Amino acid sequence: MPEEPAEGLISLETVERVAAIFERYHDAFNPESSDAKEAEVEFNREAERLHSLAQEGGFDVSLFNFKAHLRYRCRVFLGKN
Repeated sequence: MPEEPAEGLISLETVERVAAIFERYHDAFNPESSDAKEAEVEFNREAERLHSLAQEGGFDVSLFNFKAHLRYRCRVFLGKN
């Protein structure tokens, strides 16, 4: 089965890096902590950067859907590791 285009746009190395950020806010003991809030801002900033790169490469997807897929890839990565 061929890889989905969005999966091909986000390398495993990128998912690994972004998943570490995602985990800091998504799995935070205290989601209102400054670290969790900073991690969420960092995740959103990186998602926007990656979305811009994807669009420059001709991949037409909304930021909302791109971020949802990125969060999904992070969850899958964290579940396996």
